[in-house]
Amino acid sequence: MILWFHGDSMLPNMPKLGLAYSRKTDNYCLGDIICIKAKNEKTYLHRIVKLEEFKVTTKGDNRIKPEEYETGIPLENIVGKVVWHFP
Repeated sequence: MILWFHGDSMLPNMPKLGLAYSRKTDNYCLGDIICIKAKNEKTYLHRIVKLEEFKVTTKGDNRIKPEEYETGIPLENIVGKVVWHFP
């Protein structure tokens, strides 16, 4: 899936505006940047900071701690792992 992203939550590792390609996989690891459908029904590209058997917690690189909507995300809400982004 090709996604258009915007915002400063992933600075400095991803720019404020760009394109990303995410792919569904069965194997996610701490530190992976993933596309998630969060509890607030919005879609985010954020990094996995906690990985449990059936859920993950994510956080933007430019944030101090995860927001409430980024905690306890069920694995089925993961749209995919970011494989590349531009720029």
